[in-house]
Amino acid sequence: MKPQPTYYLDPIETILTPTLRAHVAQRVVPVLAWSGIAGVAVGVAATLFNRILEYAAGAALDIGQAMTREPRWIALYVPCMLAAAIFLCWWTTILPEARGSGIPRTEAMMCGKKQLVWWKMCLATFVGSGVSFVAGMSVGAEGPTVQFGGGLGAGVERLGGLPRGKRYVANSGLAAGVASAFIAPCTGVLFAIEEVQRKFDPLLIASAIVAVLYAYAVRLGLGAALGMHEILFAASAIETLPLRYIWAVVAVGVVAALCAKLFNTVILTADRIAYRSKLPRWTMIVAAFAVTAVVNIFVVDNVGSGAWIIDGILGMRYGWGKLLLLLAIKFALVALIFRGGVTGGMMVPMLALGAMLGALVGGVCVCIGMPQSYVPMLAMISMSAFFGACIRAPFTVIALFAETTGRTDALFALMLAVLISHALAELLRLRPLYDTLWIRDLAREGLPKQTE
Repeated sequence: MKPQPTYYLDPIETILTPTLRAHVAQRVVPVLAWSGIAGVAVGVAATLFNRILEYAAGAALDIGQAMTREPRWIALYVPCMLAAAIFLCWWTTILPEARGSGIPRTEAMMCGKKQLVWWKMCLATFVGSGVSFVAGMSVGAEGPTVQFGGGLGAGVERLGGLPRGKRYVANSGLAAGVASAFIAPCTGVLFAIEEVQRKFDPLLIASAIVAVLYAYAVRLGLGAALGMHEILFAASAIETLPLRYIWAVVAVGVVAALCAKLFNTVILTADRIAYRSKLPRWTMIVAAFAVTAVVNIFVVDNVGSGAWIIDGILGMRYGWGKLLLLLAIKFALVALIFRGGVTGGMMVPMLALGAMLGALVGGVCVCIGMPQSYVPMLAMISMSAFFGACIRAPFTVIALFAETTGRTDALFALMLAVLISHALAELLRLRPLYDTLWIRDLAREGLPKQTE
């Protein structure tokens, strides 16, 4: 019998049809390749951007401490704050992309609902954030970094000539921005999926992962060269909460949801009042800078985003009275600054509010019988539960906790608190803050054309 010839088939050709091979070659490969380029670009830019903002935040704290030691510096500080307010009024007028945190605006662009020019986003964010940080405003670097990443991603997408219908590369740039800001790769991917797009798209996930991996590698390498930290919150020394005190975690979850409802209501009400107000927009920015100047002179711990407060809670440096004062001031400042349109993010201020709430709940638990040494961990759990309830993204905040604290031994308690806060937020009909803001803005402006 004549032997049959042996045919060697390419496994790719065996599995993929011609149509599918064309899709992979023309769509998937270019998207992943340009996402990698976007990840490198965002990693470099975001790392340098955050380093500059770290210097600016440090300068603001030094200024506040100098005024405490030498009150004569106040005479120079007040005019400088007024000049900064005037500059930011002008800057946000010529570049509206610099107004506010930028995350709602960036999310609207990623969902194809808003027209934004990528280089204007980056320029506006860079200059505006620098002014806000040097002035010691209650804003964080994470929101601007997200806008920075989304803007650079959109620029790379345009450079690659890719169709901008689903904005895969722009979304990957946004994810890389989150990962670079928090030094948290899983958080970056989950934020893009759960908070921004709210859908499962394999190519979206793959492109986000590629960009985040490159951005994270750049952040670690370049950050180490610049002397930047690798963990956002120094929580390695705080004690893990034992299971016998799980009732304290339940209390934290309930308080986090109730306070998140109050916070979102205040922010959205302030937004509505500001929109309907007949006062010129510049008056709100000047008022935000004026109030911040007074606070920075008399309450130095409130200078900046709230990162110093979180560090103070981890070090157990605050008593009940000081925590209540800091909480009230930070809450009022965040509402005023956000609706004033000052450039900067709300993420770290929201995390600081959650940490303060947890520390206060921990103080009550100590009176009931819980040891004082467990209060910092309770504060960290509350920080994540409160933030997750505000933005309605539970998986993102669980990853955020693990990656920003380096603690995985408290994940059970964290997941319980997040579950309780999320379930209660659902019962309270708490709407996601960022989604509500950008949908409301679009309703006011009318849907723009989907071109860049």
